[in-house]
Amino acid sequence: MRNTYHEGKLLAMVAFAIAAAILQSHAAILQSHAAIPDINNSQQLSAQIHNKLKLLNKPALHTIYTKDGDIIDCVDIYKQPAFDHPALKNHTILMEPDWGVDWRMSTEHNEAFQVWQRSGSCPNGTIPIRRVREQDLLRANSLDSFGKKFPYESSKLGKEVNRSTAILYTAGFNYIGASGQLNVWNPKVDLPSDFTASRIWLKNGPSERFESVEAGWMVNPRLYGDTKTRLSVHWTVDSYQSKGCFDLTCSGFVQTWLGGLLPIERVL
Repeated sequence: MRNTYHEGKLLAMVAFAIAAAILQSHAAILQSHAAIPDINNSQQLSAQIHNKLKLLNKPALHTIYTKDGDIIDCVDIYKQPAFDHPALKNHTILMEPDWGVDWRMSTEHNEAFQVWQRSGSCPNGTIPIRRVREQDLLRANSLDSFGKKFPYESSKLGKEVNRSTAILYTAGFNYIGASGQLNVWNPKVDLPSDFTASRIWLKNGPSERFESVEAGWMVNPRLYGDTKTRLSVHWTVDSYQSKGCFDLTCSGFVQTWLGGLLPIERVL
């Protein structure tokens, strides 16, 4: 009995040692695998980035390189990203409002209004679009979230986004446009994920499901890669849930004016 007990104990110890060795070996294999980059995922991401850039950056008829490092592509006005949207197929652009308002652009105020205009100009029939580069996409939380705002409800509840807003509001119906004067500043943005903006909004619908078009200036390091004050637009039809974006980073917003969406020349 004694020998049997010791032999059984010895066998148990040997079995435990073998099991421990197997576990250690398995752990070493897992660590080894973890240390090796996932080449397939890396290649897949590169392909996705390439496809996204191809979708956003339309063929340019002329290209301008600015002193700030931006690349401005002069794109045929009918080849801009907006026309990737099925609803805009065969759409004819209305270059000026037709509602009987005296619509004039002051050349005095628009001359060299933005930095890029000192480096060149776009030919007639084209619009300036800031070229999106790989580093712009990599700053986003994901490729799908590039150029998008957080959903309005999550920010309103203060659970995901800390949002502070000051609004001068007027209610009415049958609005056909809006205009205003905005002081231009270059406020400090504490975190790369933060942004600050001053805008004119045209908004319709309840807060949980509104649609809006917004235009003004913005400082947004994550989107633009710097802390410059830039002209910017945004649109949404579902309270920022899934449809809409900043500038021309998705299809839907038609740009007609040659001003573009780039750094502002003079900051007060």
